[in-house]
Amino acid sequence: MSIVVYQKVKVLKESEHKSIYLVQNEIDHLFYIERIYDFKDISVYQTLQSLNVPHIPKIIEIHQFDHQAIIIEEYVNHQTLDWYILNHELDHDQCICIMEQLCDTLSLLHSHNIIHRDIKPENIFYDGHDLTLFDFDISRIYDDNQSKDTTILGSYGYASPEQFGFGQTDNRSDIYALGVLLNVMLTGQLPSDYVVDSWESEVIEKATQLDPDNRYQSVDDLKDALGHHKKYYETSWALPGFRNHSKVTTKLLASCGYAFIIYLCFSEPYEATDPNWTYTVDCIFRFVLLAICLTIVAFVLNYRGIWDYCLFHKSKNRLIQYLGVFITGSVVVAAIFFLSAVVMAFI
Repeated sequence: MSIVVYQKVKVLKESEHKSIYLVQNEIDHLFYIERIYDFKDISVYQTLQSLNVPHIPKIIEIHQFDHQAIIIEEYVNHQTLDWYILNHELDHDQCICIMEQLCDTLSLLHSHNIIHRDIKPENIFYDGHDLTLFDFDISRIYDDNQSKDTTILGSYGYASPEQFGFGQTDNRSDIYALGVLLNVMLTGQLPSDYVVDSWESEVIEKATQLDPDNRYQSVDDLKDALGHHKKYYETSWALPGFRNHSKVTTKLLASCGYAFIIYLCFSEPYEATDPNWTYTVDCIFRFVLLAICLTIVAFVLNYRGIWDYCLFHKSKNRLIQYLGVFITGSVVVAAIFFLSAVVMAFI
């Protein structure tokens, strides 16, 4: 297949030393991406072409001339993750799934000493289920003989300290970017501004340590940590606000909230003004009221992933999902009322 059979369709990016086009093959009529570089080291793309790496565009052709390199790669017709985040609300399961896919992809890349160095939402295609990591323009092959990178490159907020001249980038540089990405997906903010208040915070804080030696030492370690913490989160019976690694402020607020609920349910003294309203019935009523309050808390805060069992939980529309949570929660509360009424009727 010759390079001359590609017809330019659209300019995606043009700069002094790089041009990216959407092109169409005149033989198979399929669309591809054409990258044209001046003075480009193509060793990363040559390695990628020889590998079967999941979740990256396939490298179709590589052509190198005296002062120019041309890369033809697979065209992925999806929106980028930054667009998806702006237009959809990612839930925790989606965020973890994205991280796991990235870890699997980077694990293979890192095993061949390829460091991406520019992991961010703008460089990830995402269709709501699967992702494609692209843009290897500043990627490099790790070299044991170097003490630092020859060029300072990276995106603000996602680039690790070593990408700014404090050492040589390696697989832990990509781990730093993954930690930032996870926080951005969960909060919309960089960890330097705000770290998510959930079990993922410990993973994010370890992944984004300034010293690479204090981070996870491989993406497999990061993936294992996510799986371990997620399993603990899903199996722990600790009340919301006291789950694994909750912040002190969260625990204090949760304590105040639960104390207020208990006060509402048990503060009024028992008075036998109605002969049919016995002390036993009064106690049952108060505990039923407490159960209803805790049930509402569980549904509002998605305790133990309860939303996954609600009506319409598979809907792609977030409002419909919330409607399903409301309907399911209302049915559960009504069932508690009904069962308690039946019990008290026999007392």
